[in-house]
Amino acid sequence: MEIYLSISKLLGDDERIYDLFLTSIKYMAIKKGMFSAAELLALMGNPLNEHKITNMLYALEAEGAVKESSLQMGKYSLLDGKQLEDILQKSYFYGQFDSTFRSQLFSETPVLLATVPQHFSHNMDLENQIEDLFSTIHKLITDSREEIILASPFFEEEGVNMLANTLQYAIRRGVKVKIITRRTSENISIIKKLISNIDGGLRKNLLIYEYRERIEGESFTFHAKVLVSDRSRAYLGSANFTQYGFERNIELGVLLKGKQVIPLYSLLNIMLSSRGCTPLLT
Repeated sequence: MEIYLSISKLLGDDERIYDLFLTSIKYMAIKKGMFSAAELLALMGNPLNEHKITNMLYALEAEGAVKESSLQMGKYSLLDGKQLEDILQKSYFYGQFDSTFRSQLFSETPVLLATVPQHFSHNMDLENQIEDLFSTIHKLITDSREEIILASPFFEEEGVNMLANTLQYAIRRGVKVKIITRRTSENISIIKKLISNIDGGLRKNLLIYEYRERIEGESFTFHAKVLVSDRSRAYLGSANFTQYGFERNIELGVLLKGKQVIPLYSLLNIMLSSRGCTPLLT
């Protein structure tokens, strides 16, 4: 799929360019046997540039459709016309799909979330434009049906207590909860207390990880605050899962929905499967 997306980025989204490129190569192959990027560009009427066509020929050679001459650098011959046609056709359709997907990905406007002093929220300029950060996180947990991934480097007892019943109820409903945090004595103490209130048979639904690794001799950890619910909605923002983050600091975040969540969910799963992510409590 990568080759098709690469070619679609070189040729663009106009189907006529694909047809013109294909017929130009076939014409040159029949007429002269060999062709260069400059010759193709001239025959096509310069709708692209020589650099793009050169990169196209590199990509097509890697796929076995054309071959560069060992005697004449920059001169190519057509090896497989059917393969060439198939690659260009798929590149066009993959390009159309990618373009549609990206437009849909960013079509929904993220919802702005905030923790602010109460008198801020009465300002007419903000009314109905900003949602309460804690209420949104609480609802994400309440509405979850399958999976929650929660990443926060810091917890404290008061903040976790504000969500503990909601998290425990989600676990009792069969929701799998994965928490990523840092190894600190306070985090461990708070998480142990959370686990102690969950029935033994359901504890398999609560997975706790720490992320920390060394890269080129340097310690590497995380500072992100994220909650993803059922791969379809997510909180991403500045607030730690603490009382100060939920009630007493000015904090900002966004609520993402639908396809906007996919890259964030993928990133968290890469993090979970990395060598730096290990069970915090076993």
